[in-house]
Amino acid sequence: MTADKLQQSQLNPGSWMDHRTAEKWASYHLQVMQELKTPEEAIKQFCLENLYYAKLRTTYVAICVKQQNYDEAIRVLIDGQRSTPYPGTATDFGEQLKRIYLKLGQTENYLDELTQLETVHNPANLEDFQELEKAYSAAEWPKARQKLFDAMPAGTDLKRLYVEDELYDQLMDTVSKETDLFRARDYEPILKQKYPDRMLQHYVDVIQIMASHTNTRRNYWNLVEILRHMRQYPDGKQVTSEIVADWRKRYGRRPAMMEELDRF
Repeated sequence: MTADKLQQSQLNPGSWMDHRTAEKWASYHLQVMQELKTPEEAIKQFCLENLYYAKLRTTYVAICVKQQNYDEAIRVLIDGQRSTPYPGTATDFGEQLKRIYLKLGQTENYLDELTQLETVHNPANLEDFQELEKAYSAAEWPKARQKLFDAMPAGTDLKRLYVEDELYDQLMDTVSKETDLFRARDYEPILKQKYPDRMLQHYVDVIQIMASHTNTRRNYWNLVEILRHMRQYPDGKQVTSEIVADWRKRYGRRPAMMEELDRF
């Protein structure tokens, strides 16, 4: 039945849904073959004929590795990486490649693949970053790390990596350019301790922009909550009092805002 369903689903390939349906039945058929204890070579041949489906390609690679046919496993994974339109699948194939290179002691290929994972397939992944760091000496790592950062796609969020290596200046610089205050909360315990003045000023800069574009009571309430949070900083009480006084003059014709400020 699974063989028939797979054949039927392959009659009209084209759309993403058609591909997923065919992949589903190919996976079911593979499962049936395994449960029936079909000879490994027959399973390998079925997978080879259906390498377009990620699960079957992975199973084929696993059999090749078991048979110590590493060259074929590497070839199939590289081909899969190049041909798949799905980033997650490319990442999975890269992880398999990385493990094979490591197993074979192919250090250069291992580092190249790990670097590709970190900068292309799954940018700024913390686990891959940590794995790369272990591959370099303490003297080599800063230069290698900067090359990684430079190779990341534009807009990649590097904050977790900055925290990992205690690059707090870069972390503060990045946070200070963001306009979403709630994204900064994850790193605030560190930054508040190390850069209290800069963090408070960041809040001031962002909240002033928010106030100029805000016109609903819910948003006014949110502004007051942020002001209360700012009061916890050194000099926070003075700074927030000055902001409130300024807003009363500047936005005095916003009655809902004035009412919320009265509750501050």
